[in-house]
Amino acid sequence: MNKIGLILIAVGLLTIAIITSVVVVLKPKTNNTHIDIINDTCPYCNGSTSQLGELCTDSEVKSFHQYAVSTDSNVCAKTGRSIMDEGGNAVDAGIAVLLCMGVTIPESMGLGGGSLIVFYNKTSNNATFVDAREVAPIASSRDMFNSTKSDAEFSNSALGLLSIATPGELAGYWHMFNKYGSKKITWKRLFRDAINFAKNGFPVGRHLEEAISQKRDFIMAYNNLKNVYYNQKTDDFYKHGEILKQPKLAETLTNLSLAKDAKKYFYEELSTKIIEDLQNNTDFPNQKPILTVTDFHGYIVDEKPAYSFNIKDDIKLLTARLPGSGILLSYILKIMLHPKFHHLYPDAKENFNDSVLFYHRLMESYKFAYAKRMYLGDDNYDDCHNITDKITTDKFIEKIVNKIDDKTTHPSKSGFYENDKFQKMDHGTAHVSVLDKHGNAFAASTTVNLYFGSKVMSPSTGLILNNQMDDFNTGKTNAFDLPPSHSNTIHPGKRPLSSMSPSVFIDKTGVRLIIGASGGSKITTAVALVSLRHLWMDDDIKLAIDSARLHHQLYPDHIENENCFPKNILASLEEKNHIIKQIEEGDRGAIVMAVSRSKNGTIRANSDWRKDGTIDGL
Repeated sequence: MNKIGLILIAVGLLTIAIITSVVVVLKPKTNNTHIDIINDTCPYCNGSTSQLGELCTDSEVKSFHQYAVSTDSNVCAKTGRSIMDEGGNAVDAGIAVLLCMGVTIPESMGLGGGSLIVFYNKTSNNATFVDAREVAPIASSRDMFNSTKSDAEFSNSALGLLSIATPGELAGYWHMFNKYGSKKITWKRLFRDAINFAKNGFPVGRHLEEAISQKRDFIMAYNNLKNVYYNQKTDDFYKHGEILKQPKLAETLTNLSLAKDAKKYFYEELSTKIIEDLQNNTDFPNQKPILTVTDFHGYIVDEKPAYSFNIKDDIKLLTARLPGSGILLSYILKIMLHPKFHHLYPDAKENFNDSVLFYHRLMESYKFAYAKRMYLGDDNYDDCHNITDKITTDKFIEKIVNKIDDKTTHPSKSGFYENDKFQKMDHGTAHVSVLDKHGNAFAASTTVNLYFGSKVMSPSTGLILNNQMDDFNTGKTNAFDLPPSHSNTIHPGKRPLSSMSPSVFIDKTGVRLIIGASGGSKITTAVALVSLRHLWMDDDIKLAIDSARLHHQLYPDHIENENCFPKNILASLEEKNHIIKQIEEGDRGAIVMAVSRSKNGTIRANSDWRKDGTIDGL
């Protein structure tokens, strides 16, 4: 595609954004309450504004006694339940759900992307972290995007052949299945629903419809995408409820399901087809792919013990290591649960001043966490241990807690938060949480990065390829005049930093909460707040997920508030010198998927109303 074509795409995207800002309002699904942001009506519980912004939507929540699944796909929770009905464990069910999600929410994830997985084994009482994140190609270099003029979605790091990193998704599934699967379910069985939905079609969910609408100019510009997401029968883009089929993807999934060694098939035989497709791609005539079959051949899943942190009240957090953001999740929780802060929580729901103080301290904990994010990356390449070994120690937490000023916040560039660099923020993602009857937990977050990844589809396989190279830092100073962090720079074989935080909380009785989210840089803060509200503020899991949220990532220097967040709290935060900005129209924020288990064994599952996910179980 020439420069004129790219300019036309950019103009088209701007037009769509302007139209969307006028007509699209993100609204909780409710049975009897219509949210009208202009008229300032929201589905507050019991019809009145709560101090903590509780919302009561009609997202499904159920109680189970043996096992449960929560996913952000509109049709895939049943897939996980059926696997466990047949004797499979959380790993079997989780992989089957992920395969299904790759078909039904291809805008967010798929075999052309990568994932981070935390698996807790109840019998051994141990958790493992499996890193199947994408890897920078051998031919990549630190300065390869320095000449790119924009960090927008149509820059070379985010769009086209150069933005693609080596996918890790299938390797992660194969590794987990062979090492931790129940051995009662065959590899082929895991693919059944995914193949069926790809071959015979599935009803398009609202999130996929919105993603197609948002990226319509890209889809029209690139024939391989248009052939799938433009409905020839209606002569229009696919809409909610219409049946979408993906025959090439069905063929790929079928072949993978029958392979004796699926990893070898994908990374050797299938990779040859993918690379040929990239080399023959005509949509990006000014780019030559740097990804090669050698990159595929050399892909290795990285498994390590999950991070394990004692948080409070005998509750332990088992979470993703770097390049995930579990370390920052722990950092936030330890600050907020410090004895100096934790005492006010019982009154925070009823006492206005305590509510304001809770959110002020929460925003400060977010800012301190994202300041430390600036120095993190792939710890196989970046020396991050001086940060990770320090920030969760009691001594360091005490220092930060004492530093937080209850009367005021501070400018991000003031140096107060101990940062002098910036870090690239990530996007997108999908998540599944699974609890099986044995008490095992599976939490997996997965992504192709931006909607439809690189916008490059392999026509011979039906796979959308990621644009994960955009998650690395380039060598450029950012819009806030901060130099880039020396960590998370591009290097062959390296994995980019991610906000993904798949996590499992346990106590002496076993699993208490399996949680994760989609939503790019908002993932870590959302998982932290929902976990706080459910485990330490006595909110039911649905209420904890439903309720309006705030987000701060240090840069830009403002709080993002969801539409229904109480305005009196926001006004009081402004008095503490916080800058408030309402979340952009159409931005869903973070989408949280969780399965909780009480001390008496009752299981509850909920999928965030902000996306059309589903739950199931027994």
